[in-house]
Amino acid sequence: ECRQNCILAVKAGHFLAGVLPLGKGCFEGTDPTLPASIMIGDVEVSVRPEILMRVERGSRSGMLGAVKLVFSKTHPMSDDAAECAGALLYEYMRENFGEKAVSREHCFVIDVFANKCVTAPRSVIARMRDIVAACEEIARAWVAIAA
Repeated sequence: ECRQNCILAVKAGHFLAGVLPLGKGCFEGTDPTLPASIMIGDVEVSVRPEILMRVERGSRSGMLGAVKLVFSKTHPMSDDAAECAGALLYEYMRENFGEKAVSREHCFVIDVFANKCVTAPRSVIARMRDIVAACEEIARAWVAIAA
């Protein structure tokens, strides 16, 4: 079943050639020494991108981007969820590489089976406020459950 799902993912991923800026950057795997998550308040959020990108051409030349792949055959990401994931991906990159080194426009969340590619939203600050509020609520609930 795993092999069949991988084959389906590769076939579904063909749409990416028309979506990602493949001619503008160098794509590589992530550094295994980088942390897998970021802390938002008291909640550890797993973010680790699967692919890092160094922009080689254009106005963002020299900056970094990232790709987070989502493989869900039965539950495609909503636009809202994809934008939240994009904001988290951008925040992860900023925390690990510095704000000036990261291009928001080159941080992508890709729902492979839904053929959806979403760039980190322009409204990252607003999205992060929502995410922080959600993490605070999760932390409060966790304390209540543990008590």
